[in-house]
Amino acid sequence: MDRIKVAAIQFDSKSGDKERNLLNAIKLIKQSAEHHVRIAAIPDWFYTGYPITRENVTKWAEPVPGPATNALAETARKHGMYIVGGSIVETDGGSLYCTCPILDPNGELLGKYRKVNFWMLPPVDEAGSGLTPGTDYPVFEIDGTKIGVMLQIDIDFPETARVLSLRGAEILFWLTAVQYPWMDVCRALARAYAFVNCAYLIIANRTGVFDRYTYYGESAILNPFGDTIASAGQSYGALFPEGIALASLDLETLHRTREMLKPFERRKPETYTEIVSRVQRSHL
Repeated sequence: MDRIKVAAIQFDSKSGDKERNLLNAIKLIKQSAEHHVRIAAIPDWFYTGYPITRENVTKWAEPVPGPATNALAETARKHGMYIVGGSIVETDGGSLYCTCPILDPNGELLGKYRKVNFWMLPPVDEAGSGLTPGTDYPVFEIDGTKIGVMLQIDIDFPETARVLSLRGAEILFWLTAVQYPWMDVCRALARAYAFVNCAYLIIANRTGVFDRYTYYGESAILNPFGDTIASAGQSYGALFPEGIALASLDLETLHRTREMLKPFERRKPETYTEIVSRVQRSHL
């Protein structure tokens, strides 16, 4: 497939109102389907909102597949599309995970990504909430194209996007919930990761207000040079637009660009050994 159409969805998730949040996500996925989208993505923590606490994740947990996944799967089947399904508190074998399900056009669970990297401050104290971190960065094949998923704070670690790209991911999805104070740095990181990995980067960010925190939206689609080619709009003042960023990704040009720039072949991993160390070293 030379082209694939994608959608990045944004809206305001209400704390603990799983039914409302799920219906809102499905409404916007259906709207994206009217534009013949093949892959739709929704934000991190879209289903439950905040705050992320030990009490809440225990209360909000469900299996994957489970109620939320099944509703998204039926939507995917009905519209013949893939859904990169934000995140759900997954319960499995006595452990809790922050899990992104990926649904295929047949309504089947193609796979899931369990968030590896956690935030540790209110209102998102994932590290202190009893969640178990994932241990791997899987890639998924969609119509012959490989995709990878990052959830919120995964963006803080360049190794995440790099591993996904080294595993063949050509489209990186970053599903998040970013507040205004972090807007500029997250814009810069997204642009950099698209460029250094020669990949399309799809950002799905929530809008709205929780407590004293304001989420700026601006869900967007970036090309492999870090240029924004579509945006769902930025929250401003008391305006928190829900919406969809839409774009048709030119995979043939992506392949030619990777062949020309050779971003992975030109690497020198033998010089990067300190990256895998947990301890910062000082050199005299």
